[in-house]
Amino acid sequence: MNLKPLLILTTGVIVGYLNLIPESLIQLNSKAIKAALFALFIAIGMDMGKDDKLWESLKELKGSVIYIALTGLMGSLMGGALASLLVNIPLSTSVASAAGSGYYSITTLMLKEVGGPEQALIGFISNLLRELMVIVGMPFIAKIWGKAGAVAAAGATAMDTALPFIVKSVGKEVGILSFASGVILTLLVPFLVPTLYKILSTLLP
Repeated sequence: MNLKPLLILTTGVIVGYLNLIPESLIQLNSKAIKAALFALFIAIGMDMGKDDKLWESLKELKGSVIYIALTGLMGSLMGGALASLLVNIPLSTSVASAAGSGYYSITTLMLKEVGGPEQALIGFISNLLRELMVIVGMPFIAKIWGKAGAVAAAGATAMDTALPFIVKSVGKEVGILSFASGVILTLLVPFLVPTLYKILSTLLP
């Protein structure tokens, strides 16, 4: 279980609360986020582009992986809408966070850019918790919802962090399907998170 992101966030909160960083440096925050986001997108694209096995696997799986990925995404969005009602969070923030599909790094950066610190924090915590819950609860998830459910529940993390836990719980034959589903969602997250936030913020200000 990787608690490093949570520790980093906690450190940032403490530093900000105690005003340990000069105001002049804080003003550079927005530019730094854009630069980090740009670099992260390039790194992700390069990593995927050079992986020949990835594209071969996607061709072989075709419809099944797309179905599982999109079904899991729809479930996430519905869960985000429900969470908005239960915990009194704006629908735009809740649904956009859910669209992150466990990909907390990108989700946090995107929500900080289109929303603000509060939206970014909600996106970070909700997606980090999703990843941790999937890792810890994968045996239970697999037992109740089967192979497809295990992959769908993992969201974007099905391609990396949650992959070994999925394979251990449902079998290595699901590995390629899990990886491919995670890739699809990873590609969709940078588009869906800001788009859904902007649309819902406009419709429901």
